[in-house]
Amino acid sequence: MRFILTGGQAGDSPQGIPVLSGIKATHVIADRGYDREVYKQRNLNERASNKLKNWRRIATRYDRRSLYFMATLQLASAITWST
Repeated sequence: MRFILTGGQAGDSPQGIPVLSGIKATHVIADRGYDREVYKQRNLNERASNKLKNWRRIATRYDRRSLYFMATLQLASAITWST
């Protein structure tokens, strides 16, 4: 999973191309209708990223510096998906 930090007022769509650069993929799972199997994979990704919101420090953006926030995000991701 890749993370790109933006300002709070920025939308997700402009970051689509930078996130996908350098990745070879057969599908881009965005907000459109899919076949059933592809949608299951999208749902799995959505649920995985929503688990990060259980970390209060991430959900409330407790860290003021982006460097510390990114480190916390990566640490929480490693802990969340290693179990």
